[in-house]
Amino acid sequence: MRLSLWSFEWRLLRREPLIVVLTALLVVLGAYASVTGSRFVRAQEQTIEELALEERSRLDSLRTLMARLERGESLAVSPFADPRSPAVAGRQVASRYTVLPPGPLAPLAIGQRDVQPFWALISTRTKQTFFVNDEIDNPVALLAGRIDLAFVVLVLYPLFILALTFDVVAGERERGTLGLVLSQPVAPSQVLTTKLLVRALVAVLLTVALSVAAALATGVALSDPTVLTRFALWCGMLLLYGAFWFAAALAVNARRLSSAASAVTLLGVWLVVVVILPAVSAAIISVTYPAPSRLALTTRLREATDAAAQQRQDALAAFMAEHPTYAADAGAGAPDPNVMAVALQDAAERMMAPRYAEFDAALDAQRVAADRLRLMSPALVLQGALLDLAGSGEARFRDYERQFDRFHSEWRAFFNDRLLGRQALTAQDYANIPSFTYREPTVGALVSRLLPGVLLLLVLTVALIWNARARMHRATLA
Repeated sequence: MRLSLWSFEWRLLRREPLIVVLTALLVVLGAYASVTGSRFVRAQEQTIEELALEERSRLDSLRTLMARLERGESLAVSPFADPRSPAVAGRQVASRYTVLPPGPLAPLAIGQRDVQPFWALISTRTKQTFFVNDEIDNPVALLAGRIDLAFVVLVLYPLFILALTFDVVAGERERGTLGLVLSQPVAPSQVLTTKLLVRALVAVLLTVALSVAAALATGVALSDPTVLTRFALWCGMLLLYGAFWFAAALAVNARRLSSAASAVTLLGVWLVVVVILPAVSAAIISVTYPAPSRLALTTRLREATDAAAQQRQDALAAFMAEHPTYAADAGAGAPDPNVMAVALQDAAERMMAPRYAEFDAALDAQRVAADRLRLMSPALVLQGALLDLAGSGEARFRDYERQFDRFHSEWRAFFNDRLLGRQALTAQDYANIPSFTYREPTVGALVSRLLPGVLLLLVLTVALIWNARARMHRATLA
């Protein structure tokens, strides 16, 4: 009998014009979102290719020049562009790009990558001068954001489920057909559950199929096991999000409400979960943990640099105390201007150390608060999960900044050690210049970030289903 119920319900559903309209709408918006995401990622990849080409061409030219100089050729080289000088090379001519590539599922979820810088030109300067966004975009477009597949799933996917399920019982009762259905040897709860499951499964499977099609169409590397695992988790989150909305529809259908009342109730739930709670969460974060200003930090760095320059002798003395070997070799003569520049920079960064710590602590507090407030709403849970899986979330960008900090220290050590050792750079040094490659977080780290949200969705889904069980029989009485 159960199989007959499923078959009968599927035949009824196929004849509803609403299913055709909703499917067409979801497919069209999903296709548009896929094109938008693909174009955005291609634009970033093109920029990265251009950066790599410029860097490769510049370093190849420097290596050629170094080879000619080492052969003893007489060449006129400006001291401000001399590739043999560690100070000049580390600060300017030998700079390399540190790139945050698009995430593994980036075409499916853009997130905030349209406002976050994804590359920086490394040098021996202070790190806070690097992260600027040189991409020029319409500010109104940036404020509104881009429509990607994650947005379609987050907003329209639950509406699809609710549109198919809001009047499963009330509609049958109002049409006078519920008694005919219940005249069959079947439990009322089984009728309700089957009707809801068939409709919910159509929406869930269509959304998962749309994700698969979008991934294939946008060139997501599903042949890579790690990427495939991320995509499998993406689909798993869609299933779990769909289960929550199925449970919400079940809980409302289990009450003896009219079709209009059921529609208003479920629409209200959608409004609270998808619109109101995320807005409240953003407001709480902006008031309680306001984003620190990089402009203010840069201004303070400029002030610290000016203060260090005014106290240059004290800065030089402190630097000499930290580098006794160089101090012994330098003697009583005037210090190398490049060494003085390094000493002033170190003094400025010592002054700025508490400010850097405050800035990073504010960012970390904001991120931790966002992770906690994400649990206010299933929509926030899904959004955070999809962005993390796609590689477009705030956590990945903060990880990039931390990796950049470590690389910046390595870069400065490479050139400043040679500067303090009075070593001219050689062609071999150019072959050994540090390079940056972003290291993706492990799947295990991603799963640990997803786990609290997954548990929340499971608890809410089970609670809604449990609440509906006691009301099913009364709701299905004709």
